[in-house]
Amino acid sequence: MPLKNSSGFTLLEMLIVIAVVGIIASIATYSFSDLLRSWRLKDAANQMLEDVRDAQNEAMRIGDYVSIDNGANARRFRQQTVFLVLDAASGSYEAWQWIDDNDDSGVDATDNNGYPDNGTDEDTYIQIYSRSLPDGVSFSSGPASRSACTGAANSLDPTTPALITFDNKGYKPCNGNNCIQFDAQGNINDKGNIYLTDDRNAWAINSLEPGFFRLCRWTGNSWN
Repeated sequence: MPLKNSSGFTLLEMLIVIAVVGIIASIATYSFSDLLRSWRLKDAANQMLEDVRDAQNEAMRIGDYVSIDNGANARRFRQQTVFLVLDAASGSYEAWQWIDDNDDSGVDATDNNGYPDNGTDEDTYIQIYSRSLPDGVSFSSGPASRSACTGAANSLDPTTPALITFDNKGYKPCNGNNCIQFDAQGNINDKGNIYLTDDRNAWAINSLEPGFFRLCRWTGNSWN
């Protein structure tokens, strides 16, 4: 008996199918990679907000003064506080407990009340934690063009590579980096923003009120 003709794919049809599958796969890979990148930035922003609040809570836990045994059944009290040090250059941040171990805060001409010594190693510094931003995330506003979280029309400076608007402080443990100081009530002495970006998206931690921190995301033309 004669064999029936069997239908099948031609070489051209096979090549077309392979090309279409390749295009779909490349689109899916790009979309998934972009999604992972977005998740990484969001996680970094949430982790940093949690760490900021942890430093704040630690300052409230330890209080303004620490009681130290001075020998002979006597005790002395030393001023203390917590600093959050933001190192934009290395993409890292640290929380430190400062204790005025030599009891001269506000006495020496180079000091201000409630602040560490300038240029000396006589105070005590205890590291609470140290963190690094994940790969691909940096301290910068990225595509954002307005000041964080406020909805205000004031523009960010695009020439500033690392945007942390808290003050730079020369004394330890800040050592010239942007620094946040918490008091025993969890309040801070200045307002500011911390911007995080992966160059495509941006998040910000904002302290609109002293001691209150919030997280917001840049949507492309405003903060949400």
